Amino acid sequence: MDQAFDALEQQMAQLRQNLRAALARHDATRVGTAHQELRRAEAAWHALVGPASPPPEPASATAPQAPLLSMREQVLRTLEMIGAPAAPKTIRPVHRAIFGTDLSKSMASLRRDEERSYKKTPNARGAYICPALTADRLTSARALLTISTWPLEQRIVTPTSERVDYLTMATRIADVAERAAAQTDAIKRLLHDIALNIPGTGAEMGLISPAAVRACAQNERRTLQDTDQAARHEAAERARRLDPYHQLFGVPA
Repeated sequence: MDQAFDALEQQMAQLRQNLRAALARHDATRVGTAHQELRRAEAAWHALVGPASPPPEPASATAPQAPLLSMREQVLRTLEMIGAPAAPKTIRPVHRAIFGTDLSKSMASLRRDEERSYKKTPNARGAYICPALTADRLTSARALLTISTWPLEQRIVTPTSERVDYLTMATRIADVAERAAAQTDAIKRLLHDIALNIPGTGAEMGLISPAAVRACAQNERRTLQDTDQAARHEAAERARRLDPYHQLFGVPA
């Protein structure tokens, strides 16, 4: 099973445990947030699988409409799909290609809303959209968004992290594109655009395959990951000495 499926299925297993624990404690607030987190992870999992059956008939004008995901839920599930810190300019095209809708609201305001919500009632939400942290000073990294439930090592960026995270995303999008049911033109175009920045994929000649993109991305990532992971781990150890708020939103610059 590929890396994206492994990560999402491990996450869903943990979220189901969290949901059961909240039910046992009769914690209605945590039950609600845990359920939302599980739904979001399941949506990302189904996006990898692709539709297993023909799409349903269009709903009539009088039929009740399914509730739309909020902006923050859409950003959260797209970050889960990418699996690494990402900027809005990356999140938007990935979301559009995989989930078929545009993200209209400013993610800068969304990030500020998340921080205000945490300050007002810490841990009221199961997950927060928060900035990546710089490895040197543990300040918030400009424009890079992460999910609060990720390990610190995954939320920290080093000088080599931009490339490592790009290759992580490339591997995950290749997994999506490889699923026959999920090979829409939008996903193919997204994979092609990503592959143009990875040597050896053949994308510059129009020869693109998910397997080639994955192999090239993984090979390059292996040459960088030891140094990158060591730097992230060292920074994460320093970050664990901070209070929970600064672990999520960074120390003042």
